Amino acid sequence: MSSQPPDPAQPAALEVQDSNVPTHQSRAHVLVVDDDADIRLWLKTRLKQAGYRVTLVESGDAALPLLLNVCFDALLIDVLMPGSSGHEVVRAWRTLQPDFSLPVLFLSSKASKQDIAAGIEAGGDDYLTKPVSVEVLLAKLQAALRVRRQLRRR
Repeated sequence: MSSQPPDPAQPAALEVQDSNVPTHQSRAHVLVVDDDADIRLWLKTRLKQAGYRVTLVESGDAALPLLLNVCFDALLIDVLMPGSSGHEVVRAWRTLQPDFSLPVLFLSSKASKQDIAAGIEAGGDDYLTKPVSVEVLLAKLQAALRVRRQLRRR
């Protein structure tokens, strides 16, 4: 799925692409939102190796304008961030775009049953706890994208 260039008036994001990666993921475009630079780098590296296009932002406040202006295939978002939390961003986006199907996977160090339930109730499709293994991350992302494709065929 192609994406539109972000509005220059919106916060800058870093899109990471590499033409030497496998294309088995159909170059799905994933927005990664996390305030921790090390986690963003780890996610970028693993997702690129798996053949995904990746856009990185460091805050929920920067993510919402991008979600409204760029067509992503999936969202990986931290829960606890300065400014808008991941829950707040997803709730706002789902309110503004209720008919758009976008897989949302929360990534968080908060791992209680209540935390996981709160993420799903906020509009998440899945909830992964940090540290997450690359195998689980990629399997969950691939499953979420598969469900999205099936829903679009209906």
